[in-house]
Amino acid sequence: MAQSGTFVPCESAQLPVFDSIILARVGAGDSQLKRVSTVMTATKDSLIIIDELGRGTCAYDGFGLAWAISERISTKLNCFALFATHFHKLTTLADKVPTV
Repeated sequence: MAQSGTFVPCESAQLPVFDSIILARVGAGDSQLKRVSTVMTATKDSLIIIDELGRGTCAYDGFGLAWAISERISTKLNCFALFATHFHKLTTLADKVPTV
């Protein structure tokens, strides 16, 4: 947040330097097969912030997208990520992936 010029609501923070801050909304409008997703451009040095992961799709498709994208970010990219989602079962990913 400090790197982007945003107020950091704490007394101190130690953050790495990010190569990019990617703000995304991943849902029905994206096509991962066609590589139409801003998340695909992330590196291990990126910060990814996703609003409503899986929104705009039916429940099963949305959950599948949310699970696959968050799993890829946490296992393949290994970068910092924050996301909001309404799929509460996605919290079980922490049982399978230790970095979540």
